[in-house]
Amino acid sequence: MTQIKAYIIRIKEVNSVLHAVTEINPYALAIAVALDAERVNGTVRSPLHGVPMLIKNNIATIDQMNNTVGSYSLIGATIPRDATVTAKFCAAGIIPLGKSNMSQCANFRSSNSSSGWSAYGCQVTGAHYPKWILVEIGRAHV
Repeated sequence: MTQIKAYIIRIKEVNSVLHAVTEINPYALAIAVALDAERVNGTVRSPLHGVPMLIKNNIATIDQMNNTVGSYSLIGATIPRDATVTAKFCAAGIIPLGKSNMSQCANFRSSNSSSGWSAYGCQVTGAHYPKWILVEIGRAHV
């Protein structure tokens, strides 16, 4: 659980520059506590048991997090169930830490757009070069 707190603090420290995370799971700490208790009682679901993971914002999660595909128009939309990959990861014991930003609508909005931009999450930047934006045609712009 201490590691989850540290990850959340770090995301909050750098996300205003990197825009890599659209939201943090409000239940991440509670899930971590429950998974830690399972491990203490001798239950280990898989090698992923207790590993925090960001889930891309176009992969459905049936929890308090939004499934926006980077678009404001999908905030608050409901879904019937977790995506299969989400369900399998959660059954394996991952901690869904939050949603990661992505190109809006998986970049199907234009043939000339910047990679990693979404209305909901802004432009994702690189940790090593946070002022650079990658453009689809392969040129970098400052």
